[in-house]
Amino acid sequence: MPGPPLPAIFVAFFRLGCTAFGGPAMIPYIRRMAVDRARWLSEDAFRVGMSLSQALPGATAMQVAAYVGLRARGMWGGLAAYTGFGLPAFGMILALSYMYVRYLHLGPVMSALAGLKVAREGYAGMEGEEFQALAAKCLARIARLNAGEAMKIIDKA
Repeated sequence: MPGPPLPAIFVAFFRLGCTAFGGPAMIPYIRRMAVDRARWLSEDAFRVGMSLSQALPGATAMQVAAYVGLRARGMWGGLAAYTGFGLPAFGMILALSYMYVRYLHLGPVMSALAGLKVAREGYAGMEGEEFQALAAKCLARIARLNAGEAMKIIDKA
């Protein structure tokens, strides 16, 4: 049995990559797709791959994706899974980088980045609800301070 087609591996992991929210939290979703739904590997084979991925440095979910693709279809399957899973995040970072370079000089963007910096620094010692309250307060203040300028940007677009 030759295994799943390479485009099917790529698309399955691309869809997972579009909904990825970071870290090892994606591993159960990869397992559900690869073991339960697609049946590309057994539960035992998946556990071996997860164990190997956790023992290596780097992004565990990316490594599990590559392992599933490798076991399902060899080296090209591993490359298809790895690329499919990572491409959405790469695209988002590329788009955000472009927007950062293009719109950094605008007041609302500078204010939003300053607010994010404060939120990031403050997050280190905060619990969940406390951080959420601070983030909401920062966003509300940014919106209130820059509503007029934001409307000018929208009107120009």
